[in-house]
Amino acid sequence: MTGQYSLDGNIFDFHGTVKLDAKLSQMTTGWKSILLKPVDPFFHKHGAGAEVPFKITGRHEEPRFGLDFGYKNERSRVDHEESAVR
Repeated sequence: MTGQYSLDGNIFDFHGTVKLDAKLSQMTTGWKSILLKPVDPFFHKHGAGAEVPFKITGRHEEPRFGLDFGYKNERSRVDHEESAVR
């Protein structure tokens, strides 16, 4: 997980990935499990059942948790630019 927080600890902006043992379709039951089967391969990475990007942002009083698909693309762009400079 990477991110920033203010010195007083009230504002934060964290990004990372969660590696799960189970596939996404195995974490639900019924019709939701059937709907998630086609997307399992997109989240299966690095030996984990699923690898899901997440973010925690906001203030100490009102944290916001969510999926973070945009950050992965941003991080890839930054890594690519850094390797091009070398």
